[in-house]
Amino acid sequence: MLRLRLLPAIILTVVLGLAASLALTAAPPQAKPAAEVDPHKAFGSKSAPITMEVFSDFQCPACRTLYMTIWRQLLRRL
Repeated sequence: MLRLRLLPAIILTVVLGLAASLALTAAPPQAKPAAEVDPHKAFGSKSAPITMEVFSDFQCPACRTLYMTIWRQLLRRL
């Protein structure tokens, strides 16, 4: 009698375990091709493995700090 009550829980556990293992072993999604970007607004290699798009506000103090510290260093290295 106890076995019959536990059977749905056991089946559910097995099914969820199989689904989780299939989800973890599935092939990763393919990267989307980069969108066309105005060449005057972009820098770096078009075939770079990483694409970064930055949205900033010229009046934002944090955006100003980012530009003054990080972006200047990045642009010097190009």
